[in-house]
Parts: sequence; structure tokens; C-alpha cells
Amino acid sequence: MNFNYGRLNRAVDKIVIDENNNQYKMIESSTKKQDEGENYILYPPVNPSTAKYFYQNSPILFKCINALTEDITLGQVSSENTEIRDFWFNNQDELSYLCKDYLLFGYACGEILCDKTKNKAVSVKQIPADTVRLIEENGSVYVQQHINGNLTTLTIHGEIYDPETIRKDVEGNCIWIGGDERYKYFSIPKWYSSRNQIATNIVISDLNIDNIQNGNLLTGVLAISGGRQISIDDEMSFEDKLKKQFENVGIGLAVSYVENANRDQPINMDYINLTNNNYTYIRTTYEDNEQSILECWFMPKIRLLNNTEKESMNSNKSEVLWNIYLRSCDNIQREFLSPIHRFNRYYFKTHEKLNVALPTFENQTTVVLDNVRNLMDMGLMSRKEAIEYINQQNLDFKLSIEDNIFDRVK
Repeated sequence: MNFNYGRLNRAVDKIVIDENNNQYKMIESSTKKQDEGENYILYPPVNPSTAKYFYQNSPILFKCINALTEDITLGQVSSENTEIRDFWFNNQDELSYLCKDYLLFGYACGEILCDKTKNKAVSVKQIPADTVRLIEENGSVYVQQHINGNLTTLTIHGEIYDPETIRKDVEGNCIWIGGDERYKYFSIPKWYSSRNQIATNIVISDLNIDNIQNGNLLTGVLAISGGRQISIDDEMSFEDKLKKQFENVGIGLAVSYVENANRDQPINMDYINLTNNNYTYIRTTYEDNEQSILECWFMPKIRLLNNTEKESMNSNKSEVLWNIYLRSCDNIQREFLSPIHRFNRYYFKTHEKLNVALPTFENQTTVVLDNVRNLMDMGLMSRKEAIEYINQQNLDFKLSIEDNIFDRVK
């Protein structure tokens, strides 16, 4: 297989050139964040069309974002305030949709649906992030959704609007999730540092599909040479059979027959192996790129059911990797839930927070409980301290001071 490196490089450059140029524009000295100003459209740092294209065409990015969303938002919902707990339990699917947008685009938007008094939130409805834009007018920022030729304008929960200058076409209010050290309203997605690797793997996959359709992806050729063979009436000749096989070749073995004029020469067969360094190099590049994408979120391969590692799940190294991944999940979850906490304070009149349990693994749970049991046996930890410590380890359960964990795990 002769691989066209020039074609690969041109295809990757075409995808990422706009993103690279946009990145260079960010490198400037300013006391304001990139999306602050007056009377203009606020553009996100990553083109939403590019992000959506990557998500739909990169299997590894698709799997990572869905796995993270599951780990961050679909765990057990809890809160000291029962209204907050019940509200987000009923809206947990919408919370996961917001999380997907946040991880992919760097921002997310959800319309707040209220009852007729406008004082009580009924639900939050995710608005696809690639259909909205932010506009700034007279010191206030609005969300506009463009879909099917219709334009809807929303205010952002937490923003201050002057009653005298507020737009007349406002139709509702929304939660806006986003913002980092460079942007006030947007975040640079975690995957963005591996955008070239994502683009490269998409192109490699597309080129492989082209090769398969053209019948060019071969592992070897069986070359047959010899004298002309006698044909039998009403049967396909030996040559025609071989030619038919050659026409239908796809992935695998191609058969080639070269005859000569000497009928007495015996048939000779030679197998030619086409596996070469080109394929090995491309495959290695593809796998290295996938690893780079996983590292954006410190995600172990096994989280995506890729069990190519020989190491046991219970090894010390694996435990460290899972702890690093869970710490990364905790940090992303904290950033994502920050606007949710502000929403809760306004609509539920309380500072109690929403808690969504992160996943745990059986070996980690056992280690935590064994440590607690040993410390209590040595008199170095009280029962209250033990329960507080267990609740801080992001286990799949939360304990109250009246619970006795040791009675339940025997």
C-alpha cells in the first residue's frame, strides 16, 4: 500500500488552518477578556461548526465526551435541600445535554421554564449550543437562537439589564455555562489542544475508506505463473476464474495469474507480502493521536472499554490513573456546576449545593473502608470523622451521622 502523505497533510491543514489563525489572534496584551466590549457579536474561541464536525467524525472524541458526561452528570443526585434534589433529579437528562455542549463547544445554554408567576422554575431545557450566539448591546449581553429561520432572544440569568434599554423582543431567560481565564462567557474545550491529532485521525479513516472502496487495501498478492491450461467446455476457464477473483478483491488477498506460451512449464505460485512500514507508521500515528486525545481529560483507555493494557485493574499504577482521572472529573464538574449553584440560590432561596456523585470502582471503595477501619481500630479516627472522610471520597453512597457503614458492608 502506497500511502499519500501529501494528501494527508493537505487535508489536515485545510481543517485546522482557521482554528490556528484564530488561536494566534488570542495572543495579545489586554486587561479585558477576549469577549468583552460594546455593541457587537461575541464569537467563541472555537468555531462551533468545526467542533460539531469533529464530534460527528471522530469516534474517540465522541466516546470521551459521552463517557465524561455520564461520569459528571448521571451519578446519584443529592442535596441537603429537597427542592433542589427533586428539581435536578427530574431534569438530570437536560443537565447531561448541557454538559455535552459544555465539553464539546466550551459553553452551554439552557432555557429556564417558569410557572405563570415567574417566581418558580419548573424545568431547564437545553438549547443546542451551535444554534446560539451572544450579542452585546448597551452594556448588556443577550442570547440569540437562530434555527429554521426563526430568531429567539433570551436574557441570561445573573446578568443585569436596564429596564429602559432592554430589548423589546426578549422572550425568556436562560442559564449560560461557560467562562475561563481568557474568556468571560466561553471556555476553551479541553480537547482543543489535540485538534490536529483529531483532524489527522479523521483524515486517516477517510483515506482508508477510499482505499477499501477502490480495492487497494491489500495484505498480499498470490502470484501464479505457468503455461496455458486447457479449458473445458461449459466451464469457466482457469484464467477467467482468477480474473474474476482479482476484479472482486477488497481487503486481504489478491490473486494474479500470468501465463506464458510454454504449455509444458509447470505452474509456479509465489506469495508477496504487502505489509510494509507505511501501514505500520500510519497505524502507530493513529494510536498515538488517540492517546493524546485521552490525555486531554486524563482518561484511562479502559474507561472506553479499550482493554489493550496488560496491567491488572487492581494494580497500584491503575489505581493512581483512576485517581487522577476522578480528580480531573471533579474539577470539570465543579466548573460546570458553578452556574447551576447560582441558579439554585436565586430560585430556591438557599445556599445548599447540588451534588452529583462521581463513579467509583470496587477496589477503591474497599481501600477507603479498610483505611477507615484500621484508623478507628488504632483510635486515630472518630466515628464522625470516619463518616465525613468516606463522604469526601466521591463514593457511590453518602452517609449520615446515624449510619453505621460497618454493619452494612459485612
